[in-house]
Amino acid sequence: MALRYRQLPGSLPATASTTVVTLFPCLSSGASLHESPPSSASESPSLTKPFRINTCEPSISADSKQLTGTLSLLDATLTRHAEGEWHRLQSLITANHASLSQQNGWTGRPQLLAKWAHITRLDATLTSLSISVDSKPLTEYLSPLDATLTKNRGEGLPVKRLSCSRRGLPLLAILLIAPSFSCAQSPPPGPQEAMVLEQQGKLAEAERVWQSVVARNPRDAAAFASLGVDYSKDQKYPEAASAYGKALAIDPKLPGIQLNLGLAEFKQGHFAAAIAPLKAAVADDPSSMQALTLLGLSCYGSAHFAEAAEHLAVAAKADPANTELHQVLAQSCLWAKNYSCALDEFQHIVQQNPDSPAAHMLMGEALDGLARTPEAITEFEEAVKAGPREPNIHFGLGYLHWKLKQYDEAAAEFKNELAIDPDNAQASAYLGDVAMKNNDSDSAVPLLKKALQSKTNIRVAWLDMGVILAQQGHNQDAIAHLKRAVELDPERPDAHFRLGRIYQAMGNQTAAQKEFDKVRALHEKSEEDVARKISAAPPPLPQ
Repeated sequence: MALRYRQLPGSLPATASTTVVTLFPCLSSGASLHESPPSSASESPSLTKPFRINTCEPSISADSKQLTGTLSLLDATLTRHAEGEWHRLQSLITANHASLSQQNGWTGRPQLLAKWAHITRLDATLTSLSISVDSKPLTEYLSPLDATLTKNRGEGLPVKRLSCSRRGLPLLAILLIAPSFSCAQSPPPGPQEAMVLEQQGKLAEAERVWQSVVARNPRDAAAFASLGVDYSKDQKYPEAASAYGKALAIDPKLPGIQLNLGLAEFKQGHFAAAIAPLKAAVADDPSSMQALTLLGLSCYGSAHFAEAAEHLAVAAKADPANTELHQVLAQSCLWAKNYSCALDEFQHIVQQNPDSPAAHMLMGEALDGLARTPEAITEFEEAVKAGPREPNIHFGLGYLHWKLKQYDEAAAEFKNELAIDPDNAQASAYLGDVAMKNNDSDSAVPLLKKALQSKTNIRVAWLDMGVILAQQGHNQDAIAHLKRAVELDPERPDAHFRLGRIYQAMGNQTAAQKEFDKVRALHEKSEEDVARKISAAPPPLPQ
């Protein structure tokens, strides 16, 4: 059968709609998947289901030779079951044959010879059939034939006088008459009808047609794929993914099926599930920027940042004007700690949008990751000039000063952040830390407590409160706070050192020595990058 399915050129999900428009202008509603309709209904009549005779004009064509051959076949078959009752029917049809031919009351149907050839081959099996009817159904099936013959001026068949003298007359043998004298039955709707409905925008109706097609042929991979496309265009993404999965199971080589499945999973936000089919799509067509970009975005969404950067770098190179794509690539590099890559991408973004506070902030984050903190401060100062009320912009600048132990400048920026956002827990915690370092516990404690009430995972607040409580002689409370600081980052030696000092003061030399051993084993760990202080997780995909 001719290939009917073709891939959906679809779009990215609502969660990344801006990215969709700018990443792929060609991503739009999918076209029909069928390029040509399937073959027509089978040429041979059903041999397992009753074929109801319609009370209408005859619809077969036969010359004298064909009809005579047909009657001979039926006579030989039915005589062995009906004990001669068939002879009366045969004589009546034969008597009318000449009249029917002369009046040309038959319409063309070229399939006649093929049908009866098929019946002849099955003649030997008819005697073994066990389906039976009594005289009432037999009368029902033969009555339209009687009406047809009478209408064509021949002698009618008084079927009520025709009866089976024995039960067990094969129903199939009787119904072999039906295809010869019945009107052609309308085939069920198929791909052609579905495509017409798709063109008319009647997706729900098209979906029902495809459902009927796959119900009739559960092995039709192209029909399942076409059903998936209609579901996807109707934004029924779970149903689309299910249909694509069935198509893939039947025919893994179906063109575009992996891409469509990955796209359906992506649109549901199932980034991890989208990766495998999108990798297969890229393997099938390495030049597909759509598949490559979707794969990179899916890796980013599932926190596989290094892999995301690898795929997005290729896509971004092919689309240098796409700022959103370069920004996601830059974030992928940043969170993969590939700061050189991040810096290159942020420089590209700043060149395209020099007045963007976000671009300068991201540039500063990349520079800080490369241990170029003074340059990072310059970028954050540019960001403050461009957008002085941007969220976290003053905290980021203050944190960079804090890393360089420029505590006065840091405190000023933390206060600026709290003036914009009084609930910024990070700004409160680090302002409290500056106060503690300046031996101002009275100012530090309320700031540290406020930070921990908002966020319980700020390590510097737990550490500072532990130090202050130990200074105040509240050793057990101090130990609890310091242990929480260890839980948040066991690789830093400062909390272990403070715990060792407290245990030593309490006379617990064994516990103290254990903590001091950990201090010696741990190397001094540098402070975290500003990017991870500003945000505990990477930003979501562009909206």
